[in-house]
Amino acid sequence: EELTICTVQEPDTIYPNGSSMLTSTAVQHAIFENNMTTLSFDYQPQGLEKIPSLADGDARIISVEVKSGDIVVAADGNLVILEPGIVLTNSEGENVPFDSAPITIEQMVVDFTMKARVWSDGRPVNAQDSVYSYNLVADPATPQSKFTINRTASYEATGNLTTRWTGVAGFYDYTYFTNFCQTL
Repeated sequence: EELTICTVQEPDTIYPNGSSMLTSTAVQHAIFENNMTTLSFDYQPQGLEKIPSLADGDARIISVEVKSGDIVVAADGNLVILEPGIVLTNSEGENVPFDSAPITIEQMVVDFTMKARVWSDGRPVNAQDSVYSYNLVADPATPQSKFTINRTASYEATGNLTTRWTGVAGFYDYTYFTNFCQTL
């Protein structure tokens, strides 16, 4: 079979982690299973069972204790190694300077469930494939923003079709529901 796509310019790559060029993104949308789409100007699940939400409990904010030397997001939004004098937002929402005693702050945890699907060779896609993609994006050689990667405490498979993204303590990501890694 042959597929003809007419665009104003040729995509610079079809590798999903290699470009943010609009033409590349449009072609990738046609080639790869999209886990979510923003057609109709809102997020809708496509390869995921649903968009995680705080209201449904598949996204949640937990309280964790942090100590000197931990990587956290400070009250000013910067990613830092915790040391005395750094101002944190505690679990009560108060900005307090860290004084070496362990302190409780908030951390986001988001669970994603993929729809069952198969690769072109018939092998089932699984959560480990998503973890592999996360590790690929996290690699310094991958030309993609590391903003969210740097603010990720862990990305792990929790079942055959489920993954869990855990943010660095103190990082509140308003687009947490987009932190699922595309399976390649």
